Amino acid sequence: MKNVVIKKNVWFSDEDDTLQFPDDWAINVFGNQLLPALSDKEINQRLDEPIDSLPLSSMARGRKSAIILIDDITRPTPVPKLLSNVITRLSQAGIPENRIKVLIAGGTHRQANKEEILMKTGMGIPKGVEILTHDCKSDCVWIGKTALGTPIYINKNVIDSEIKIGIGSIYPHPVAGFSGGNKILALGAAGHETIRVLHDLRQGSNLRTGEINHPFRNEINEICEIVGMDFCINVTINQNRAISGIFAGHPEKAFSEVVSYVKKNYSVQIDAKADIVVIDMYPFDMDFQFAFDRGLWPLEYSPKATTKIILANCIKGIGSHELFPVSNPMLVRIKRRIMHFKINDILNIFDRIHSIQKIIWRRNLNPYVVSPYISNTEIKKVLPKSQMVNDWGSMLQVVKEKYKGRSNIRVAFYLNAPLMLHLEKESESE
Repeated sequence: MKNVVIKKNVWFSDEDDTLQFPDDWAINVFGNQLLPALSDKEINQRLDEPIDSLPLSSMARGRKSAIILIDDITRPTPVPKLLSNVITRLSQAGIPENRIKVLIAGGTHRQANKEEILMKTGMGIPKGVEILTHDCKSDCVWIGKTALGTPIYINKNVIDSEIKIGIGSIYPHPVAGFSGGNKILALGAAGHETIRVLHDLRQGSNLRTGEINHPFRNEINEICEIVGMDFCINVTINQNRAISGIFAGHPEKAFSEVVSYVKKNYSVQIDAKADIVVIDMYPFDMDFQFAFDRGLWPLEYSPKATTKIILANCIKGIGSHELFPVSNPMLVRIKRRIMHFKINDILNIFDRIHSIQKIIWRRNLNPYVVSPYISNTEIKKVLPKSQMVNDWGSMLQVVKEKYKGRSNIRVAFYLNAPLMLHLEKESESE
């Protein structure tokens, strides 16, 4: 048998899992599995030699308070590897620990519980440092409006802090083009109305090629310029969720450099001739809400007759999202647009049509979903034509029976699919 090794259960075990395939099948694995992890020395060097910015220890000197914005448990960023290093630098610059705050900036996501906070921040946080979770409906104050009229509501703890630092990982995002950079503040620490207007009225990226030159990203940058974002730490991760790159410094210039790096190192070709397409959703395999939103893209380029398999362990089940719930996205979006109708909805009609087309496409997909934590009833609410399979052994028996009597079955295996970009050229792999 041929083997493909993957990771599963992000945050909870991050354990290896070995998937077997018949010897006479051609297995083509696409992904960033060769990127090495940075050493502790290299991590510290990248933090102390920022891009177009003073080092944190110099920037923080003379400041009286600081806030560090981090993403929540739905994101794979290995924050504990960085957070204590950042706090140490702030303390060395003279900011007392009791004047340093950590904000889990989850936007409209549900608030983190104690277990998730500990997973996300690690054990090395000094006792004097306060850890907060963002509430987009009650923690925010009004700052003003952008030039396009987006209302700016931002977490009051961010506004009250003299130095503002963001930590996040970089991967393709269905609207922003990429996660990371200023997004951790302008969306992660924003009020509900700011987040809603940005998603509903500001044109973003509809392509999986990492486009960042659009009104959605421009609005994010403008909000952060108004609020005063000081320093961003942008992280790339490899197939083991280890840090493969750090681009720290000026919020926009460091982000621009990491985007170039990701486009070069995380772009994969598409095999449109495969008989079977397997999508590995790690490191977004905690719940199906974010796996579904980030990793389905290879199926857009797969023929209808292709056997489609989604590996999404999803120890937390289906999951949800206030603006874009996975189980009934079309109904929720239509209701929200009727309630908040603006003239820009007409002006952006082609974006709206594209969004509806994508929802319809997804609901017409007929994949197998491999997970022991999701029921067939639950998955039918998301993908009505899908079939649940509890484990890979059972899945393998299904496809072996389907292709019984055939040899040289071609499998396209997309490792860490949510982290990958589409290289617009068909693969020649055999």
